[in-house]
Amino acid sequence: MIRTSPDTAYFLLREMETTMDLETEADSAYHGLLLLEAQAKNGMKLTDTTCLQSLIHYYQEQQDSLMQVRLLRLRAVAYRDGGHYNEAVRCYNATIDKAKRIDEKRWLADMYQDLAHLHYSGFLILGADSCKQLSDSLFNLTIQMAKELGDSVLWMKSLMPPVVTIQQKEMVDYEQRLLQALELAVALKDSATEADISMFLSMVYGEKGDKEKVLPYVRRSLSLRKGSSSEAVSCFALGNAYRRIGMEDSAAYYLEKGKELRKKKDLAMYSDLSRVSSDKGVVSNIKIHIEQLKQKEALGKQQIYKRNMYVVVLMIVLIVVIIWAAYKIRKLHAHHQAERDMLVQKGREIKSLQSELDKFSPDTIYVFDKIKQIISDFCAKNHSGLKMEEADWLQLQRVMDNRWSGAIGRIQNEYLLSDTEIRLLCLHLTDIPTSNLSFLFDRSRDFVYSNTRGLFVKLGLERGKGTYKKALENFIENQG
Repeated sequence: MIRTSPDTAYFLLREMETTMDLETEADSAYHGLLLLEAQAKNGMKLTDTTCLQSLIHYYQEQQDSLMQVRLLRLRAVAYRDGGHYNEAVRCYNATIDKAKRIDEKRWLADMYQDLAHLHYSGFLILGADSCKQLSDSLFNLTIQMAKELGDSVLWMKSLMPPVVTIQQKEMVDYEQRLLQALELAVALKDSATEADISMFLSMVYGEKGDKEKVLPYVRRSLSLRKGSSSEAVSCFALGNAYRRIGMEDSAAYYLEKGKELRKKKDLAMYSDLSRVSSDKGVVSNIKIHIEQLKQKEALGKQQIYKRNMYVVVLMIVLIVVIIWAAYKIRKLHAHHQAERDMLVQKGREIKSLQSELDKFSPDTIYVFDKIKQIISDFCAKNHSGLKMEEADWLQLQRVMDNRWSGAIGRIQNEYLLSDTEIRLLCLHLTDIPTSNLSFLFDRSRDFVYSNTRGLFVKLGLERGKGTYKKALENFIENQG
């Protein structure tokens, strides 16, 4: 889970600290090791070196070589996070030697890739060609080991540069790596990755001014994403590519098509019943709830039947005129009730349509564009000149409240949520990855996870095996 869903793994490990009794020293030590690995996988800096050192000492006493390798790798990560480049390199080399002695290829491959990234970063910062040569050699070694292990994900990542922003002088190297990764994606029949790489290549050729290669790659990306949820992204990319070469009519067509596809995707997202959850526990609870409703309905029908029988017995002693009058009154009441139900349904439809219109208002687009720009800035350069102002948070809360038919405001008032908690509630209900939320608060990821746990405690929720979003969606739907 740490490899495939690091956010979920970190949440579960933190929950264990309060919900499980780690009685033995071995359980406590292994829990500490897994928690540090989850932090590293989530990109959280390892600052608790005291805990790390105590775990290394414990597993040295236990003479557990594999655990020692894993912890020594984490110590190298801590050096790297602290900006101690040389110490990190020395620690990685020593740990790699130890992993070779015990023949642990899985962890050895991961460390080769870590060290390759570290040397590549050193090349970008220091401009030292020796760092670049070491990085390339280690990436090639990682690729060979990934082939032996059958790990296509590790193989793919080893072909990609470990930086977001590529300088002009590294553009040729970046292009070659992308072309190799594209060949691998085609060989593995990984169409989703092939589509992503094709779009990146189109962007690279656009930056290089090679107009002949811009359109073929972005068209390839669009054809691979045809009918998928990410088709709109390729439409936007193709529209921008046409605009870059001056073909405004084609650019306008694909940009407009991208907008239409994005609107359809957003509308489908709120009507798709499959978003409830695939978790067995949640499905079981829903089935139990449905059975309870059926039982209540059957009991209600029995009561109505008994009441009607009693009325019939009483009506026998009445004259035919009174029976006819009662029938007419009852029929008229049913007609009025049907009209009232129809008006209520129309009101709900109007409210739903208004909510959908609000989602595409200029203010809504502005606040989400600002959020997207802040996240993009942090990913590219680890800071942003933009900040989420109070007006932006209020706009986000208003949009999400409209989308959920006023549920956000009701929850805030009923559970006395703080500003941070109501903002996290709104953000978790979007498609923004949890690992990016800290950028909007300009705080650490630990701040986000800590306040999210506080929010779940106030709402009386347990996350289970699903995401934060699914847990909160189920909570709002169950609240009615």
